[in-house]
Amino acid sequence: MTDSLALEQKTSDQQERLLSRSFLGLLFTQFLTAVNDNVFRWLVIGIGKDFVEPAQVGTILMLGTVLFVVPYLGLAAVAGYLADRFPKNQVILGCKIAEILIMVLGVAAIFAKNDSILFVAVFLMGAQSAIFGPAKLGSIPEILKPEKVSLANGLFGLTTVGATVIGMAVGNSVKDIVGFRGVENYVWLPAAVLLGIAVVGTLLGLLLQPLPIANATRKFPWDFPVQTLRDLRTLTSRGPLFRVALGSVFFWSLGALAQLNIDQFAFEGGAINETQKVPLLICLVFGLGLGAVLAGIWSRGRVELGLLPLGAFGIVVSCFLLFLVQGTIFKLESPPTVPFLWACLFLVGLGFSAGLFDVPINAYMQQRSPREHRGSILAASNFLTFSGVVVIALLFNAMRMDYSPGRLANVVEPIDESQQQSIDDAVQEYRQNWQPSLEQDQIKEYLSANPVDLRKHLLGHLLWVDVEKRSPVEQAGVVEGEAGQSGFPPLSRLDYLQAFPQDAELVSQVYTQATGPPFLAANEIFLVCGIGTVPVCLYIIWLIPQATIRFLVWIASGLVYRIRLYGEEHVPEEGGALLVANHVSWIDGILILLATARPVRMVAYAGSYFKNPLMGWVARSWGVILISGGPKSIRQGLDTAREALNQGELVCIFPEGSLSRSGQLQAFRPGTLKILEGADAPVIPVYLDELWGSIFSFSEGKFFWKRPQRLPYPISIHFDKPLADTEDVHQIRQGVVELGAKAV
Repeated sequence: MTDSLALEQKTSDQQERLLSRSFLGLLFTQFLTAVNDNVFRWLVIGIGKDFVEPAQVGTILMLGTVLFVVPYLGLAAVAGYLADRFPKNQVILGCKIAEILIMVLGVAAIFAKNDSILFVAVFLMGAQSAIFGPAKLGSIPEILKPEKVSLANGLFGLTTVGATVIGMAVGNSVKDIVGFRGVENYVWLPAAVLLGIAVVGTLLGLLLQPLPIANATRKFPWDFPVQTLRDLRTLTSRGPLFRVALGSVFFWSLGALAQLNIDQFAFEGGAINETQKVPLLICLVFGLGLGAVLAGIWSRGRVELGLLPLGAFGIVVSCFLLFLVQGTIFKLESPPTVPFLWACLFLVGLGFSAGLFDVPINAYMQQRSPREHRGSILAASNFLTFSGVVVIALLFNAMRMDYSPGRLANVVEPIDESQQQSIDDAVQEYRQNWQPSLEQDQIKEYLSANPVDLRKHLLGHLLWVDVEKRSPVEQAGVVEGEAGQSGFPPLSRLDYLQAFPQDAELVSQVYTQATGPPFLAANEIFLVCGIGTVPVCLYIIWLIPQATIRFLVWIASGLVYRIRLYGEEHVPEEGGALLVANHVSWIDGILILLATARPVRMVAYAGSYFKNPLMGWVARSWGVILISGGPKSIRQGLDTAREALNQGELVCIFPEGSLSRSGQLQAFRPGTLKILEGADAPVIPVYLDELWGSIFSFSEGKFFWKRPQRLPYPISIHFDKPLADTEDVHQIRQGVVELGAKAV
């Protein structure tokens, strides 16, 4: 126990740099883990498509997601136990060794052409990732100081999403190279890629510094299903943490749906191979990485929940715009199409908004969860998150199923009777003489033998016949064994697109109708995402209006002021405290609210300013303690402020009682001492410097109607350590005076 405490103290002393060997080791270890997860999963999905009929491709996409995610549900309690009971760096290293063994199994399954074992390996890889998650996330606050956690989560968001897209691109590219069922060409390539990434990631995991054991007394949860319920109760008992966990569920569910949908979005838009969808994914990850990094910077070393509604609103707008993308996205050997450019732009917007949404959620979960229960809380959060991902994968499969037969009339327009008769004759002849061909030479002969102006209609009808001839219904009448001998298995959308790349839009539409149109097209699924995000956005604004307004005001204030903060570490991270500040301008209270990571209840005069309905709502949302001129109102306001301190809240008062008319500190009124009577809370001096002369101060003998001296206007806000003696109002004033002298 003494060694553990010593290690904990040593680790605490080393918490500082983002460029430390330990944090970089953790960052790149999780990056390569995420890369390999996605390389393997999408390689298996690509190979799995070769084992099923075209109509079952959606099921393969769903299986690849569900099998990877299900272990997160069953192993949530075990993962939390391991992260709490053992040093997290050792748990991470053990997961990396397991990854190497699982990749060996996956490569063997590819060689054996065994799709069942391949999907078993996907399940095992999910189990490895489920155990890896709580240890990885729980390590961040143990390696870094609290003010670095938000930025670290921004970097984690960037690398994780980057790894997702890189892994997806590499997995799809490897599938295209190795060919049918992964064994046509370069059979050694999957082994080299998968095992190479796993080994390098394991070596980087050795860079992590030894971390302390969070809870050495915790017992293994043999009843882990029950333990999962206990972890969930631990999470739900902490209301704010639980609500933030639900935000994580929404983010990852939406991300899973977008990732699955981009695959079908690309092929419905005319993609002819797996790698063509990569630019769309790159745009998504670029936006998400940019959003994650900016969220880390904008958080300013704190948990900035005000980013959540902004991110949710951006998701709504981006999804609606993606729904409007119509027409051919990809054309062979041609410049990028207009729909392709719009799709890329809107995917950048979707990723950017999602990055803004994710970073504050992760930072809040890590910083606000008690250290001794952090593993359990993160495991419970993972359980909820990946339950949502499983549900979304099943919903995606349901939305992509065909519930009604398609019609060729939905694709080709009517033509005059003589032209239609010519097409009918050609179709009848083709139906009688049909021969299976991957290259579709027979259809090409019919197209070359008929007028060019009938090409679109004739191609549509002939493709319909070819798909119909290869359907299970048509083949049901063939004597068992003959279908395989005659060589006409169903072809995929990709096969037809490769045969007729210049007619990609028509081919894709005919294939969709002939195989049974899905309940929702890919762009319609984006619309569903946008509609589903609207209530989430409204709920966030209703739940945390003060955080939302504070962040928006901070963005706006950055255009007018350049704010510098000094001594903000003197504001306690928890517990009540009374901030006493000088009063120079109309916006002093707003500036203090922006300067502190925690919500602050301001004591303010309830003049006509707050009788406005909008300002009254703002005051209530921020918990402003309003005091009017009467003795009863003053007493009630001071009592409310005292009660807030005793409940562990921050309270701020301007003891001068009015704005300074000279820029100098005025006498303090005795109300401050009334608040402190019966309250065991520290008093922290605050000094707002350089505000005299701004348009909101009384310089030049007037408020507002002055020309700004410069933009952005530089101001500084200083916080000092708690005052030792607060029994006399003059001593409190002297503390603010001395802080002002230091500021100058």
